[in-house]
Amino acid sequence: MNITILAKRWWTFRVEQNSLWSSCIRALHNTRGIDGIAFARCGIPGPWLKIYQIKWELDDWNIGLDDLFCRKLGDGKHTHFWKDKWCGDIILRMEFSELYKIESEKNCKVSDRINIGDDVVFQGMWNRSQRSGRELADLEKMKSMMADTTLSRKTDSWEWKAGESNIFSVKSLRDLMDNNLDLHNHMGDFHWVKWAPIKVNCFVWRLLCNRIPVACKLVEKGILLDSIACHFCREIEESVEHIFTQCSFSKKIWSWFSNWTGLLPCIPNNYDELKKIVLISSGINKKRLKLRLMLIYLVL
Repeated sequence: MNITILAKRWWTFRVEQNSLWSSCIRALHNTRGIDGIAFARCGIPGPWLKIYQIKWELDDWNIGLDDLFCRKLGDGKHTHFWKDKWCGDIILRMEFSELYKIESEKNCKVSDRINIGDDVVFQGMWNRSQRSGRELADLEKMKSMMADTTLSRKTDSWEWKAGESNIFSVKSLRDLMDNNLDLHNHMGDFHWVKWAPIKVNCFVWRLLCNRIPVACKLVEKGILLDSIACHFCREIEESVEHIFTQCSFSKKIWSWFSNWTGLLPCIPNNYDELKKIVLISSGINKKRLKLRLMLIYLVL
């Protein structure tokens, strides 16, 4: 299923915290009552586990899904002081880890720690007093960061940072993915080749995007394999670059194809050279070359 559609559940999980389905997810997957933090236990299969795992797929686009959700303060009663992103673009427990260690109530809310009067007053509760110079410096820095904090009578809400409306939309995430992938620069002048089979076009497009499910990528996704060695040579780890350009078996195929068609030199030595060959092939429309260039697609 489309990743962007599944990502919408990350949004509704946050904004519908009091719904029955959200409560069931937190109970089944043991989120320990932390509202708005998506979590899944690998030992419990089901749709939610698949929804949670898209965060790893989005890592391929250099997108941190958790980072795109931000708390908008209202009364501060539903926003975690240490664990939510509400003070700028940082999470306090990560920015001030030494202070977080000595916090007595790590699931406290913003309203528990900040008292808004004439000035912003921080009310800390510690297991012990600050001892080191770093802890004291971090405390002063944290107080200064909260100096402009304002609370209201409104309920805390969530904001989506990837869209102008601050509300999640499938389109906004899709646009972000396309921008991060940078299709134009990443794929150059690749064209959909009408005279090649659809499945071949799709495969070549995935190859240019480096999205072929080879063994090393499957292992990165947490999939257990008996071996990650190349299925052809059984010597080197199976990667996109190896299986298409460096494997002894693939080199023989490229050499045979190059000699047979007369397209010399047509033996890629690495992934970048392979992309150049494919991009050049997809952009040529001369009929006398179509047969030869179609064979390149068939070799792939």
